[in-house]
Amino acid sequence: FRCMFRIRNENNKVTSQQNDCDKYRAVIVRFYSRSIRQLVLASLDKLRGKNLGVTVVEDLTKNALEVYCRERAKLEGNEKKKVLARNGRVYVRQHDNNLTLISE
Repeated sequence: FRCMFRIRNENNKVTSQQNDCDKYRAVIVRFYSRSIRQLVLASLDKLRGKNLGVTVVEDLTKNALEVYCRERAKLEGNEKKKVLARNGRVYVRQHDNNLTLISE
């Protein structure tokens, strides 16, 4: 990792107590190399279904976030899961599991 930040509470302290507020505290990670980042993101399949409370969200630019939200708004229910972001780009998963890049 290049940097790892814990979001601090309102008193600018990271507490060791495990209460509801600390339980869901965000951790922001910036990776030193792209290959390590890709390795971590590829291993997320191992976390699915284990109910660990871990969520990984990719940081998007303002334009990419607008595209992502616009494409999700076009879909309903579970169909929204077909819109995904990888490496800062927005894709839609087709019926044959191929990804289609959405241009801005």
